[in-house]
Amino acid sequence: MNRSIRVKLFSAQLGMALSGVLILGFIMYWLTSFSLQASQRDLLNHVAQYAGESFDALIANKQRILERIALGDPVEQYAETFRTQTLIDYFDCFQQEFPVLSFVNARGQEEIYLNKGRAIETFATMDDSRLYQTALTHPNQTHFTLPEAAADPNLAFVEFAYCRKNVFDDILGIVVGKVPITEFVENANKFEFHKVGYAAILDGNGYVIAHPNHTLIGKKLASNILDLSTPHFQGASQLSQHARAMIMGNDSYVVYRLIPRRHWIALAVLPYDTYMATQYMTRDSIIMIVLGVVVITFIISATLAKNLTQSLRQLVTATRDIANGNFSRHVAVTSQDEIGQLALSFNDMAKRLETTTTSVDKLNHEIRQRELAEKRQADLLQQIEATNAELKNFAYIVSHDLKAPLRGIKTIADWIQTDYADKLDEDGREQLGMLSQRVERMKHLIEGVLQYSRVGRDQEEIRTVHLDRILPEIIDSLAVPVHITIAIDKPLPTVRYEPTRLSQIFQNLLSNAVKYMDKPEGEIHIDVADNDNDWTFSITDNGPGIEEKYYDKIFGIFQTLNPRDEYESTGIGLAVVKKTIELAGGSIWVTSEVGKGSTFSFTIPKRGTEAMESETPSSSVSETDAERSREKTVKSI
Repeated sequence: MNRSIRVKLFSAQLGMALSGVLILGFIMYWLTSFSLQASQRDLLNHVAQYAGESFDALIANKQRILERIALGDPVEQYAETFRTQTLIDYFDCFQQEFPVLSFVNARGQEEIYLNKGRAIETFATMDDSRLYQTALTHPNQTHFTLPEAAADPNLAFVEFAYCRKNVFDDILGIVVGKVPITEFVENANKFEFHKVGYAAILDGNGYVIAHPNHTLIGKKLASNILDLSTPHFQGASQLSQHARAMIMGNDSYVVYRLIPRRHWIALAVLPYDTYMATQYMTRDSIIMIVLGVVVITFIISATLAKNLTQSLRQLVTATRDIANGNFSRHVAVTSQDEIGQLALSFNDMAKRLETTTTSVDKLNHEIRQRELAEKRQADLLQQIEATNAELKNFAYIVSHDLKAPLRGIKTIADWIQTDYADKLDEDGREQLGMLSQRVERMKHLIEGVLQYSRVGRDQEEIRTVHLDRILPEIIDSLAVPVHITIAIDKPLPTVRYEPTRLSQIFQNLLSNAVKYMDKPEGEIHIDVADNDNDWTFSITDNGPGIEEKYYDKIFGIFQTLNPRDEYESTGIGLAVVKKTIELAGGSIWVTSEVGKGSTFSFTIPKRGTEAMESETPSSSVSETDAERSREKTVKSI
């Protein structure tokens, strides 16, 4: 009987194991092969997509730059005054973007030609140039042409042209910029992968525009690469294709994507052996694993078939005793498999049956304790809410109760100074003046505490704030002394913030810079930096400066660095500024050099940018308007 069970178990285990291993091996190979091919295709697709988008973006960027150059005031001034040097100096500012820049008049004559910063008198004619004719017939647009197919990549240029007209529809001239094709080819060199893979850009007929091998530029890469006329690229849904192809005599696997706006093809190429190498290696590995598993399965099945029957006999005997009510009967655990776990379960069951009654009492006690704890927790939460409500009203109560006696003291002091002015000596009048100052300072402290407590609780609606508009108004309200100038170094952005809070931040920082200025010619500069996620504003002065050990202290409440008799200050302003900025998700810090000045910097997170851009054209301030506003602010001060 036992031997029969053992043989059956052995045969069943071995047969199922072999069948499972073979099926699993086939499935693993199929899934792995499919996954690896898909992974390789995805990689090639990403490379082709990135190469195409990067190349397209580089062309578009050059077009935008040339348009900005052509629309510059020096171009219009040259057309009116023919001041050659002014236009040469203007073109020289863009040598990094366009090594070659020239100005062509409406008759096609090249009047100014600047090559790498050196002006050359060529007086060449471009009236027979296709680019010239295109720009002339389609003014106020940037056009470009690629080098001819047989061009030397070291001497070939991608040429851009922009024909500018004035308000009377007269042609002022054509600005022509040239960029070496090698600059665009260098973009393609960034796309090398697998050490032997590469990306290239083809035109609609399959001729190379950009390729890591410069000698292939202008040549047809392969005869069996799809061009734009094939049905594969006749719809927006078919932007990517992959195939095995012969590339320059090499068996390769390629993925090609359409660049729709340009009607070019971005191509990612990988040798076919490299494409399939990982799959071949996986196939061999799976075969070796299957053979090893078959041998191990045979040994394990024989051993388990013998041990399993012995454990089952012991388990049957122990189960019979427990069924008869002998809960003290335990099963010996001789293995860690399922039968061993079953034996442990039987032992636990017997032990739990013996302790059932005591466990019920203990459970009831734990339930009562938990109910009491939950009740105490609810009472504590209610007390915390009541305390928070009292704290919210504390600042208002203190402000009201303290201001009343202070007003009385101030009134009495004023009466004494008025009614007994002839009876008080100079010392008495000075003491009464100091008393009035102290009362006024106490009033400001109470108002500061109230203001500090309101930060974070009294929230204003977040709106679009045009800093180039409100900052000059803030500066005008400060009554800046004539020996101090405030300058806005850059056009200020439009942000999303609480308008009143933002005005308080700038007003507090600027008023501190003015108040503590110790130089006969004070200078205060406002600057801004555009970061990825936020704006960084800085207010720099040439005042007395702050020692590094006080950098953190000045942002604390009631903290000042100067005696209050010298500078009237509550020590709350910077604390309010810091709390306001941090509650909005920003940060503030100071850098300083004693005797030379200080710079207070703070950040404003960029939020709602899409909403600001979609409002109206008037919701953003142009760069020219911002410059005029800044000049007006400096002149008014």
